[in-house]
Amino acid sequence: GIELITQGNVEGAIALFEQAATLAPGLAAAHYNLGLAYRQKQQLQAAASSFWQATQADPTFTLAYVNLGAALLEGGNLDQAQSYLERGIELEPELGLARYNMGLLQRRQGNWRAALAAMDLAIAYSPTAPEPQYQVGLMYQEQGKYDLARIAFERAIALDNRYPEAHYNLGVTLVRLDELETAVAEFSQAFAHAPN
Repeated sequence: GIELITQGNVEGAIALFEQAATLAPGLAAAHYNLGLAYRQKQQLQAAASSFWQATQADPTFTLAYVNLGAALLEGGNLDQAQSYLERGIELEPELGLARYNMGLLQRRQGNWRAALAAMDLAIAYSPTAPEPQYQVGLMYQEQGKYDLARIAFERAIALDNRYPEAHYNLGVTLVRLDELETAVAEFSQAFAHAPN
């Protein structure tokens, strides 16, 4: 199944992961991989169900809780998402992905202070991941704190120079700071890395 995923055959992988989960219902990895494949196809309910099955097969499977919380968050079920993300953090407090998803949840709930604190922990525990820096930039941008947004977007770009959304939002921020020439250069970078 994993080989099919790497080849881009998600449907084929789903069929194999479903077969594995049926043949070995206690195999947490089969349910987890099935959840990842469903999530890749934006089938959030099926993904959540598979991640939940993985947590039942192995109650200490941290990534299953974190991905279950993320799938529920994407589906708009914030209360349940929070419960599963909290369980993931309880199992592995220094997992950056868990802190990142908790930050996304808290941002959706409008709790900026908690969201920023969670993203700060995500940055500390996953220092090479650009996404937490990018999300911090978005939060500062939404609050009109453009100098802080600029710093966060620049940090995200330093971690991944081919991050079109970070270049684009840095451009938007620079427009707000009345740095139009530099903003145009960032928009150009964004379009160069995401021509569609």
